[in-house]
Amino acid sequence: MLMTIKLYQNDSQVTDAWDAVQSIFQCCGMSMDKDPGYEVWSKRNAHFGGVYKIPATCCKPKDDGLRDRCQKDPNENNAYLEVFIPFYQSSNGHY
Repeated sequence: MLMTIKLYQNDSQVTDAWDAVQSIFQCCGMSMDKDPGYEVWSKRNAHFGGVYKIPATCCKPKDDGLRDRCQKDPNENNAYLEVFIPFYQSSNGHY
């Protein structure tokens, strides 16, 4: 799944899948190294390296103005910062 991060907003099936996962599980991104999981978006997808740091589906608020603020400055009050852990992750951390 980590490889699909760069396809988000470039491939509608990938975008829909990530949006569904993050909405259903109320999470944001995946764990990568020791960085917080939500940082995977800005590190692996050019859409989130500037003003916006995370997709809208990582945000708790559904109001456009509050969601916009969340995407620009995610924190524990406005964003789901827990990471998605795929069920097929082995005990040694490999997918």
